[in-house]
Amino acid sequence: MQKEQQQQTQQALDKQPKEDEQQTKAAELPSTQIPEEVMSGEQLEKQQQLQNWLGQLPEDASRLVRNKFKYEFQKKRQAYLNGEWQPPKEQRW
Repeated sequence: MQKEQQQQTQQALDKQPKEDEQQTKAAELPSTQIPEEVMSGEQLEKQQQLQNWLGQLPEDASRLVRNKFKYEFQKKRQAYLNGEWQPPKEQRW
């Protein structure tokens, strides 16, 4: 009798961490991400298509920064050539 109670107690304790892990994982999901179990077939297909499309984009952050600086340079150069550019006022920290 006592062994059965110990086994039941142990089984309950074994199940509890799994439930806690599931709750933790659900809490870690971004609010915009819906668990796959809740999604309908159409939503799941759209999510998969989006992930595939995002996977095709190159991950090159240096190119983004380089293009941003190039764009800002060209904008300032064009303003200078048009006579619209004014040097920035001195900023003191």
